[in-house]
Amino acid sequence: CTDREFRLVEATLALEDVEDSAHRLMELLHPTRTHMDYNVGAALWFAAACRGSCRVYQGSKRVDVPGLYQGRSKVLLVGGGADEQCCGYGRHRTKFRNGGWPALVAE
Repeated sequence: CTDREFRLVEATLALEDVEDSAHRLMELLHPTRTHMDYNVGAALWFAAACRGSCRVYQGSKRVDVPGLYQGRSKVLLVGGGADEQCCGYGRHRTKFRNGGWPALVAE
């Protein structure tokens, strides 16, 4: 899909923007409401709003969209991988500690 257009929207916020949304975010976080839940929830909340600076990529072309961009996207690509979701980093550290590189590669 080299001719497909992709838009990267970078949500840049002031601390006040996050603080103004704190009450609503805490209502939505369920079942837990820890500080980590709040941090992750706030990042996803503002990313899903699709408001910020925008770059359009199509093939080898890149165009910066001037001004504040407000998208209408229905898809949000998130960079949280399996290691972050399943605590793989600790497991890999333990495997390396117990068996060195060979054990880690076999993992």
